[in-house]
This record gives sequence, C-alpha cells and structure tokens, in this order.
Amino acid sequence: MDNNYSTTTICIRYFVLLVLFLNFSYAWDEKGRCETLSSTSVCNSILGTNQTNIYLKSDQNQTAIEASFSYFFGITSAAGPDCAPYLQKLLCSYNYPQCVIVNSTTPTIYLPSLLCQGDCKITEQICSAFVALFPPEYLCSNKSSDGLPSYPDSSTIYDLQAFGGPSNETIQCSHYSTQAQPATLQCPHPLLNVSYQQQKDQPAYFSLYEIDPESSCVVPCPMQISTKREVDAMYISKVVLYFLSFTGSVILFITFGLLTKKYSKKYEIILSFTFSTVIVDISFFLELSKPDLQFVCGDEPGRYITQTDVRCGFSGFLFHWGTMATLFWWAFLCYDFYLTSKI
Repeated sequence: MDNNYSTTTICIRYFVLLVLFLNFSYAWDEKGRCETLSSTSVCNSILGTNQTNIYLKSDQNQTAIEASFSYFFGITSAAGPDCAPYLQKLLCSYNYPQCVIVNSTTPTIYLPSLLCQGDCKITEQICSAFVALFPPEYLCSNKSSDGLPSYPDSSTIYDLQAFGGPSNETIQCSHYSTQAQPATLQCPHPLLNVSYQQQKDQPAYFSLYEIDPESSCVVPCPMQISTKREVDAMYISKVVLYFLSFTGSVILFITFGLLTKKYSKKYEIILSFTFSTVIVDISFFLELSKPDLQFVCGDEPGRYITQTDVRCGFSGFLFHWGTMATLFWWAFLCYDFYLTSKI
C-alpha cells in the first residue's frame, strides 16, 4: 500500500513538473533576426555600446518600432530628471531587446534576451505614476501571448528540438546597461525647450514644468486650443465685422464731414465718434500684418509679445485710445439725443 502510494505520488509530481516545464517554454519566431541598432535611434545612448545588437521579429523593422513608442518617449521628459532616464531605459529595453545567437541549431537561431523583472520593478517603483499611463506591455506584471512573463525573473527557456537544439535552451534576462546614458531630455510636442536665462532676459514665456536645472518646457506661440476650422471661422467673423465698421465709419465721415455745408455741434459729435471707431479698426488691421495669428508672437519661438514690443505697444495704444474715445462720444451722442427729444 505504501509502495503504491509512493509510486503514485512520484508520478504525479513528475507529471506536474513536466507540465510546468512545457508551460514555461517561451514561444519564438523562427525567422527572427539580429540587427545593429540605428545610429539615429533615440535609444542609441540609452542602451549603451553593449546592446547595439538588437533582436527583431520577422514582421518588425526599426522605423516602425521607433514610431510606435516615440510619443511615450517624448512625454518622459515631463517625469523630471530623476524618473525620465528609467522610463527611457524601460521603453528602449522592451522595444529593442538584446539579441542572442544560438549556433547549436540548423539553421542558426536568433533569440531575444528580455529585460529582467528586477530592473522593471525599479522603474515601476521610481516612476509608478507615469508607468501607469503607459500601455500594458510596459507593466512588470504583463504576460506575453503565450501567458508567460514579459519580464522574467532570471531567464527564459526555449524548446529548440525541432532544429537540432536542446529542449531547454536558457537565455539569461538582460539588465539595464551600466554604460547607458540618459538621452537629452526633450519637451513633448508641441512644447518648446527654453532656457531660464532666455526667459529672464525676454519675459512673456508661459513655462509649464522644469525639464532640467537650466531650462523648462514652455507653451508654443501661437497656442491654438480650438480647431483650425473654429479659428478660421472666428478670424473671418472679425474681419467681416471690422470691415463693416470701417465702411460705416467712412460713410458717416463722407456724409457729415465732406458733403455737409454747415457744421453743427451734433455733426462734430458724430464725426468725433466716427474718427474714434476708425482708430479701433486700424488697431485690428495691424494684426493682419502677420499671418496665421503670428501677430501676438515674438521673433523668438514660444515668446508672446508685450507692450515693450513696438507693434504690440502701438496697436494697444490705438485700441485703448479708440475704445475710450468711442465710449465717450457714444455717451455724449446719446445724451445729446436725450436733450433734443425733450425740446
């Protein structure tokens, strides 16, 4: 009885171990290949000189891979200098795993060395708030298509028997390169990187956050929050209204200024009001000197003009003068109409 129980127990344990072994054999691409990492890749300085030989699946190319994570790489700068380098290492290590060549098979097989779980955990701990915003494949708990960890604890096992190799080819996971250097932090599009010295010398930048000790990311100029269609509609509406205002002012000026033979106080009030509205119209027409809402922008990228800029100061002067005069003479005109109606 004891012998039978012992034999049964051994068989069950063997079966469980066999199932576990089979389940822990990673799927792989028979046509996978090794390539040298492009010198123009954002990951060049991050992966270091020891990982220029990267693994690509048969349906992958570096251009498409770079495009797939370029957006997330761009927003890493918002994480600051303490977190950004780790996020960049995670992105690059996942998308460009180190390539391992297996020569014991026919033909030669190329396999990836996946990023170690421990290294992924470091990034997750330091940058938890940002990693949570990334797609699930960048989470340390992510599973591959065959249900195995995308970030193994120490190694991955591949069954290469069909090609004359071992059934348990073991590939050690890779660590963050000690030679890797964080890439120069860039502001995510459309934000601009402007030094603090330049912001001090020429104010009117709208800074959002620090990217390094010497500069920060600023809002571009002009910053279009509305869609192009909405901006164009608003622009056309302003042009039409100001043109009608200017045309009406010209008609009033001709009627009560040039065609009249005898002036009165009422005519003088109307002409003064007309002249004031023309000044307001001219302040707007000055904006047409710069296309695509560029009038509010300085010559330096990202800087908005202020009263110290000639065109802003002159336009503002005309607008305020014309507006105040228009309100004054309009009130005077209404008061004169009131007095006349009482007679």
